[in-house]
Amino acid sequence: ENIRINNKKEENSYNFVSKVQNKEFVEIAEETDKYRKGTFEKHEGEQFEYDVLGQIFDTYILVRKNNELEIYDQHIIHERILYEELKDKFYNRKMESQHLLLPQKMEVNEIEKSIIFDNIEIFNDFGFDIDELHNEIVFRAVPAFDFRDNIQNVFLKLLSDVREEKEIKDLRENIIISMSCKGAVKAGQKLDMNEMKNMVRRLHEVGEYTCPHGRPIIVKITRDDLDKMFGRKK
Repeated sequence: ENIRINNKKEENSYNFVSKVQNKEFVEIAEETDKYRKGTFEKHEGEQFEYDVLGQIFDTYILVRKNNELEIYDQHIIHERILYEELKDKFYNRKMESQHLLLPQKMEVNEIEKSIIFDNIEIFNDFGFDIDELHNEIVFRAVPAFDFRDNIQNVFLKLLSDVREEKEIKDLRENIIISMSCKGAVKAGQKLDMNEMKNMVRRLHEVGEYTCPHGRPIIVKITRDDLDKMFGRKK
């Protein structure tokens, strides 16, 4: 199926169609909503057309664009999308918190405890409500965010990411990056076609093609590359 992004009004019999009309994305197929993993503010991105071909190794999304084969890393796509969304929510004070029915405890060492309570206002702004209890911390509320893991594992990873930094230049940025990574779909997770199309479309709306640490999201293979691989060209 083609995903066409242009300014011309088109008739399309396929179930999934995205197009630009009056400089806005107009989504036609109602069934795509049930696959949506959230919304992202749309803007006037570059206009082009591409075909989402499928998934390989349950890790990479194959796309045909400009007569080239593009291979997208699904984890980094989603990580980049979540990073942009979280950054927007945090700095525009749109972060939401959800209270836990049963408070969750976690053991921490003195260094970790110092990181948390020396910066407790920042953690509060992200939606964490944390109390100190001897050599433990107690979570009473956490960000309203799908971490795809339990809060103890998420927070241990977050603290580990912060500690690995030689100097905590911007704790807010570190938290946003860590949350984005823990919330993103993983390598080895099977996606259906609508999920793949939605992720690729949202990535092009964002218009950033590296992860927050700079890893590339897309690798391209041209016809010339393939011809050389198969000995048609030197």
